[in-house]
Amino acid sequence: MSILPIKLTTSTRRALGRVGLDKPGPTRFPKPFQPMLAEAGKEPFDDPRWTYEPKWDGIRIVSYIRGERVRLLSRSLQNFTGLFAPIAESLAAVAIPAVLDGEVVAVDAEGRPDFAMLQQWLRPGRQPRVGHVTYVVFDCLHVNGHNLKERPLQERQDVLAALKPVLTSDAVRVTDPYPGALGTFVYQECQRHGLEGVVAKRLASKYHPGKRTKDWRKIAFRRREEFVVGGYLSSAPGRLSTLIVGQYDRKGKLIYAGLVGSGLSLQARRGMLDRLKATETERCPFTPVPVLRDHEGEPRTDLPPHWVIPALVVDVEYKERLVDGLRHPSLKELRPDKEARTIRQPPKGHLGALR
Repeated sequence: MSILPIKLTTSTRRALGRVGLDKPGPTRFPKPFQPMLAEAGKEPFDDPRWTYEPKWDGIRIVSYIRGERVRLLSRSLQNFTGLFAPIAESLAAVAIPAVLDGEVVAVDAEGRPDFAMLQQWLRPGRQPRVGHVTYVVFDCLHVNGHNLKERPLQERQDVLAALKPVLTSDAVRVTDPYPGALGTFVYQECQRHGLEGVVAKRLASKYHPGKRTKDWRKIAFRRREEFVVGGYLSSAPGRLSTLIVGQYDRKGKLIYAGLVGSGLSLQARRGMLDRLKATETERCPFTPVPVLRDHEGEPRTDLPPHWVIPALVVDVEYKERLVDGLRHPSLKELRPDKEARTIRQPPKGHLGALR
């Protein structure tokens, strides 16, 4: 693919001029590639050779902009251009040949990312969309005929900073990196604001498409709460598959919270199943009777629920509360020291204890 002769706007040309890229470079416009990935990190650290960014809870998108022609491709190179048309239209207005890396998030009225809202955008026609989607850009890999993947992250961030005024719109924003010397503080602030986590990146790192590297480290927050078991799913006789959990509201009603299927060892499943079978009841303990859904939001009709008298308390770690249940839950431990009736719903808007 050759470079298209695109006439840049005055503001875009000035922005590129500030980083010496206003004249077209010799590099052909790249073919689609998979984005660079981060390895999991355990703890934040303070190091001036690194930079920190918020970890956005959305869909990773690499945008390919050739004047008014824009494509938005996911990690698997799936085309999301039509689904996120407001973002594509905003990028087309910039009229600059470029490849950007970022995350599409859905934000609420207060500007906070909400994955549950994004799920509604991913299932068009099934339910009304709320909030709006925003493309949060954190890397620039190609611009005006210049390949930037071989340049250090620090230079790529300088290019993005120069382009920020012409990229920013209602549907597009450029994320602000924070100095690695303040890594622990940035981690704590992102945690306080209820974000998904942080990503630490080495300033000298080059961009390696499709590779997971230690030069980028994602440090995610996990939330942890106690729940009451009100039922279970069994995939075969004598086999515990999934717990059905909830919490009591102020009126003493057990409210469904979600399904928990991971984190259970074989031995733990057997012992728990014996205990649950001894307390089985025909009456559903949840008010109202919940619609059990899988991780894609589809109703589960494969296994009938077994209801139990709510007595068993479990400690569950999860990523986020959704309307349909808990996202990425994992059972951490049983809490025989806890009385089921004392397990209450957290206040509205509560994010759970961040660990």
